[in-house]
Amino acid sequence: VGMVTALKIGGLELEGEHHRAHMDARNIARLLPYSFG
Repeated sequence: VGMVTALKIGGLELEGEHHRAHMDARNIARLLPYSFG
């Protein structure tokens, strides 16, 4: 599953520009609560 799809599954929207390192890191960090249940 890609980051954008994972955000959608988590009910989150993409923040910032996709493939910008600092924005991707921020978006991935927002997924952490869903990763650890």
